[in-house]
Amino acid sequence: MPKQLRYTSFKPGELEQRLREFAPQSAGTIPLTNGRGNGSLCKSHTFAVAFPDGKSGNCCYERKGPSWHEFRYSYADGAQMPKQVCSERMGSDFHAVERKGAELAKACYLEAIRAERENYFRRASEPSDGSRKRRPERYGMKAQRAKESAGLYALCRMWNGVLTPVGTLYEEIERANQAWRETGDMRLVVACCNRLDRCWEVPKYNTLYAEFAPCAEREKEETQS
Repeated sequence: MPKQLRYTSFKPGELEQRLREFAPQSAGTIPLTNGRGNGSLCKSHTFAVAFPDGKSGNCCYERKGPSWHEFRYSYADGAQMPKQVCSERMGSDFHAVERKGAELAKACYLEAIRAERENYFRRASEPSDGSRKRRPERYGMKAQRAKESAGLYALCRMWNGVLTPVGTLYEEIERANQAWRETGDMRLVVACCNRLDRCWEVPKYNTLYAEFAPCAEREKEETQS
């Protein structure tokens, strides 16, 4: 008959180790917390996720309550993305958390597209915190034209180092993406009008990048042609 454990204080991980030593073989493995929760309950967890553009990133999960779960995402370059909150009961193990995190990664990415449009492309003045400055060297249109087109999307081509719209302007990025697919012209890119800098600029976030991602080398070739 195994020796009884006395009530005492244990160092982190010591209790689990002692329990394994005295538990019968048929009892199975006793779950470890690893600092992330008690037993199989996942209270916090960091794991990799894939975004709709084919890029990867990280998700940091934190359990706030049975029906309150926060998922904080960072992009491939480390940029912070919109937080997602799940206000429903879900599995408490790590696999359930990762499944939900992967599911919410799409919603996070679509919200990042909207935030970029509203907070970056449609911005009319410099932020008070100094995080962004106006760049007059990029001006490619008059202020009124930039105001009217701010946050609109268009198919653009590089001319003399400047992106120039070709054809229709779109309110939604997916309509511009579909127009790009229909043209089949690899010289074109989907760009958005940047009001503060009065120019057309390729967005950071676009689901189209899973199929076609413009790069500096391609833009440089267009400039030289």
